[in-house]
Amino acid sequence: LVLKIVKNILIKILDIIFINLLFIFFYPLKKRKGNGKIILLGSYYANNNYTISDDYKGIFQSLKDIEVNFENYFFDKKNYFYSKLFLIIKILSNIDIIILSSNDTEKTECLSYFQIYILRKIFKKKLINILWDTTEKTLIEKKEHVLKLFNSNIIVDNPDFKNFHKYYEKNILIKWPMMSYSFLEKNFTSILKKENDVCFMGQVSSHRNVRMDAINYLKD
Repeated sequence: LVLKIVKNILIKILDIIFINLLFIFFYPLKKRKGNGKIILLGSYYANNNYTISDDYKGIFQSLKDIEVNFENYFFDKKNYFYSKLFLIIKILSNIDIIILSSNDTEKTECLSYFQIYILRKIFKKKLINILWDTTEKTLIEKKEHVLKLFNSNIIVDNPDFKNFHKYYEKNILIKWPMMSYSFLEKNFTSILKKENDVCFMGQVSSHRNVRMDAINYLKD
């Protein structure tokens, strides 16, 4: 456990040093006019590490379906220290629009707040942030400084987000969840015999534990 902690601290320090050096090296190119290239940054797996994530079957497949020309990078499919260095080089060299999903600014393999700030404010990259889970009451208190950095924050889980959080910034957009129909058709079938009258799919952890009240009521 101690070795793991030391390793994580060391990687975080190296991440800060080397990526800051890249920012300094590419600084003379900060006014370069772009060509509209897009990259999607997200996770391939969901939290359990074996279920395909919404980033993949939603955003990635949907962009493919509508024939958007883009590159992609999955945080959890890479050796994140070396791969992240090459990712930053790619972004600074020839990427103009960054779509971020499932980005945890506290995780070294993801983009940190500082890195997002530099990409947005210094290198003028267009940043789109996709949020899948926004019902935590302290979300704005914890994440407002991050949300303000993005050109757009797309909310896909809560149509009443602005009123719910009393947060009315112009860069908040409410959209329906993205899901690739071609992916669904290949991986699911409707030819199933109905065995249950009620079906619940979702999480009951953390702030979602209030859902258990309804589940227990149905059980009883």
